[in-house]
Amino acid sequence: MRHMDQPPDYCMQDGEKVWQLAKTSDFTDATEAADIDAVSFPPGVRTPPRYHRTLDEAFFVVSGEGRIRLGEETIELRAGCCVVARRGTVHSFETTQSPLTVLCICVPRYDTNDEHLAEKN
Repeated sequence: MRHMDQPPDYCMQDGEKVWQLAKTSDFTDATEAADIDAVSFPPGVRTPPRYHRTLDEAFFVVSGEGRIRLGEETIELRAGCCVVARRGTVHSFETTQSPLTVLCICVPRYDTNDEHLAEKN
């Protein structure tokens, strides 16, 4: 069992804390590799725009408020929302004055080598 009161598995440069809640090896049939992570964004953060070439990500908002930019669309986030960033879609998060916590489901599993910063226009 994993719980978010344990130390995070890793932290990103912009302050995101990541807990790997379930990974491929946790499932009986791992033919479709996937990861489930909890990600906590601190208040007042704007993550750099990024994309992935080989994975899709679904984000389910557990708590807090903020925005996600998916391509050219900006979506307001609050607890209970779920959005999907398909592979190749540039996305970034922005938080308000409160932390934002999301469950991130990656299919196939997350690969740090597939984290690409988007070019600035």
